[in-house]
Amino acid sequence: MNLHSTEKALLIKKTTDFQPVNQQKGEGIDYKQLLDEYTYAVAHDFNTPLRQIKTYLGLLREDLSHKGLDADSWELMERVLENVERVQKQHKALREYANIGFKDLSLEKISLDGLTVDILRSFQRRYSMNLLCQLEHVSIELDVELLQPIIEALIQNAISFTKEDEIPAVHVYIYEEADKLIWEIKDHGIGFDNRQVLSLFAMFQSLHSSVDVAGVGIGASLALCQRRAERLGIAIRAKARVNEGASFKLIFPRHMIK
Repeated sequence: MNLHSTEKALLIKKTTDFQPVNQQKGEGIDYKQLLDEYTYAVAHDFNTPLRQIKTYLGLLREDLSHKGLDADSWELMERVLENVERVQKQHKALREYANIGFKDLSLEKISLDGLTVDILRSFQRRYSMNLLCQLEHVSIELDVELLQPIIEALIQNAISFTKEDEIPAVHVYIYEEADKLIWEIKDHGIGFDNRQVLSLFAMFQSLHSSVDVAGVGIGASLALCQRRAERLGIAIRAKARVNEGASFKLIFPRHMIK
């Protein structure tokens, strides 16, 4: 399904009866699909006014720059712009979150260890890190367009939450356990309270409010990971201790191994 071709239909649904197709056939309502459509439509409606607000603020700032504003006024202007940009990132993440539910899966056989190595190399070109890899060679069949951003976000997460003034320590493993395949990443960062693990995967809920991972808005990165994992049919798990690092696992069912 081409998402862009359905955009108009989704907006019409929002403003009319907003009934899922399967309800018209006498089947049960797919509330998850209904929520996806509503979320996408609402996020779409925010796009234009947000862009206009940012444009007008930029023009206002340029105009006022010739009028000798005091330092407090400039600081206020910058704070407004920063918050508009923050809302734009959250808006982008909200649209992306809904879009995942509409994506048709494109299955292909890939090397999980090969994909992991390629992604890690791209991070090594941008960051200094202490890297340890223990990767079993294994091929799986799934949609790589959904899997790759999960792995990228988890690696970025491990780097972003490194303790201050320390070099990131990133350990990545691929191994089989019982009837499942495990992809795991561990870090030695600031960690989190394990009692709050469910909050990690809630949209716009962040245990570390000052960190925006991967530029998708504070509290959005792991929610998008969870969403993609659900779409793929894999599980994602996390555990940590405060100031002792965190561990994230992707759990692949046996039937995906090829």
